[in-house]
Amino acid sequence: MRLLPLFTLLLLLSFPCFSQKGDSVLNTIAELPEKYLSKVDKKISFLDDKLTKQTEKYLQKLQRQEDKIKRRLTKIT
Repeated sequence: MRLLPLFTLLLLLSFPCFSQKGDSVLNTIAELPEKYLSKVDKKISFLDDKLTKQTEKYLQKLQRQEDKIKRRLTKIT
């Protein structure tokens, strides 16, 4: 039980240390080479296109299933 106040104090004192790191992160991002950013952008575009194609394919499949169910329902009624 004696360690709890000490732990709490250490925890509260550590917060200002984290706030000082914000500027260095921004500087690191600004220093990234253009070639690296270009590669990352290409990968993101590729994955986005791939996801779009998969989504369209899945939606088409669902549409076919829906049409099939509608045809069955019209036959029943």
